[in-house]
Amino acid sequence: MALADLRVGPAHDVFSTLAGLAAGGAEAPVGVLSLGESDLVRCRARRGTGVHVPVGGTPRLRDVLAHLAATVQRLTLVDLGDIEWAADAGDPQLCGIAALAVVPVRQAGRVVGVVGAADTLSRPWSTDELAHLAEVATVVEHELATRARVSLAERVTRGWDTVATGIDGTSHAVSTLLHEVDGTPDVGLRARGALVRGSVDALTEDVLRLENVLAPGRDALADLSPTDLRVGVTAAVRAVAATPTGVRVRPRLHPEPVPVLAEDAGVRAGVVALLHAVTLAEGEEDVVVSLRLVPGSAEDVRGGPSARLVVDAPGRRCDVATLTAAVGRFESTVRRPGGAPGGEPPSLLVSGGVVMVRGRTVRARCDELGVRFLTAWGVDVG
Repeated sequence: MALADLRVGPAHDVFSTLAGLAAGGAEAPVGVLSLGESDLVRCRARRGTGVHVPVGGTPRLRDVLAHLAATVQRLTLVDLGDIEWAADAGDPQLCGIAALAVVPVRQAGRVVGVVGAADTLSRPWSTDELAHLAEVATVVEHELATRARVSLAERVTRGWDTVATGIDGTSHAVSTLLHEVDGTPDVGLRARGALVRGSVDALTEDVLRLENVLAPGRDALADLSPTDLRVGVTAAVRAVAATPTGVRVRPRLHPEPVPVLAEDAGVRAGVVALLHAVTLAEGEEDVVVSLRLVPGSAEDVRGGPSARLVVDAPGRRCDVATLTAAVGRFESTVRRPGGAPGGEPPSLLVSGGVVMVRGRTVRARCDELGVRFLTAWGVDVG
């Protein structure tokens, strides 16, 4: 019996089929539903790996699970990992299971696991109960699809180890080592060898291709044309390539901020894309961002101080949308000297740094120069 054919039946029969699949090393079964662990839904990739990947926690999922718990009597949700644990004995009673129902979870048309419900009493399963399970399976499939896209991006990020070293103080050599991603070792940043100013276009293409891989995180950039994004990425790459300090992918190796001037929306988007491509590491905790100010210079077309948005994410990850929102939040609060709103914001310098971004709240910590500058522009830095 194929897993896709499994629906409901006597616990022993269903259990035996699942145990057989597990013993055969199949990727399924393995789904977990638990009402007792903060509405966590988990998927386990292969028998014996002990790897549980959280994929749940959305409002829709919580609503479905709450409805399931409220309407299905004497229902517990079974960790099918327990079925694997008891597979050698082949006896569902070792897991306290008398009645078992499962529905398949599919990803890209392929069965990758099951959602199971169990009861400690022998009983038939009603149509409504099975419909609830099917609804949960649908939600889990959506969660898994989203998680798979994010996971791909994270796995690409984990594989990077890019170091820029000075060549005659002007250009940089960039070598990139990637882990394989779904058997494709060239996904992501592929700059191997020298990054001199003449090869900016090649690196731009790599970053843009990476942005395609990271498409789920690009919602905030949807209003930018491909041309604008290309211009922005090119400008960001060129600025980093011309920076004497170089850039290192691993933030813990980052010796000092690498300023990148962002004059318009396209360039800012490009800088954000580049940072996402070459600076941010894995993790899902709060992102550390900093707003710093630097004195004006001859290169500053406005002749005044420039604001520097600084990003530093040691062991952390932030998507493009979050960073773009942080940039937008700063720009929307900037006012011209004298308090007149709507003035053109100072240029943004994107680099490496320190202000907490928790959800949508951005708190800026500035040095004395920064406080004076932002206060003059009507920005509350308290």
